[in-house]
Formats: sequence, structure tokens, C-alpha cells
Amino acid sequence: MGYADPDKPHPLQRQLVGPAGTVFVLNIHCAHSAMLNRSDEMRLALFAHFSRRDSPLLLANPHPDPSHSALDRHDAEFRAMLLGEAIDLRP
Repeated sequence: MGYADPDKPHPLQRQLVGPAGTVFVLNIHCAHSAMLNRSDEMRLALFAHFSRRDSPLLLANPHPDPSHSALDRHDAEFRAMLLGEAIDLRP
């Protein structure tokens, strides 16, 4: 395998394009990258992670608790969700 020029497209590169508001969902375990944003608009991304609460990976590398400033921006119900506390949704 030889040197690859990072300024040139990869020979197997495929671009996902769509109109404003288009959402792409992909498994991040697939090789991926982002093209240079040539617009004046910010490119937004949402990274979501799902796992069982008792996942060995999560237990080995726990997420830090939310900051006080993050908790202060939300109501009690949402704070409980952020902290992984039980929530009673009964009326």
C-alpha cells in the first residue's frame, strides 16, 4: 500500500449529498470523513450513543456527570434523566 495524497479524493470515496435539512444516519464504525465546508453556514452534527446501562464498555469507561451549568438549564424531570435517576411519570 503506497502513500495516499490527503488533498485528493480517495478512489473509493462516495459523497452523500442532499438539500438543506437532509439527515444521514450511519454507523461510525464505517470509514468516514467530512468534506470541506465551502458555505458560509455552520455544519451541524449530532453524535448519539446508545448502550445498555450495564454495558461492560460503559462500565469500563463511564461518562462524566453533567456539569452544574448544564443541569441548571433544565427542569427537574430532565435533570433526573441526565443523571440516570428513576422518574415517576404517573399523574
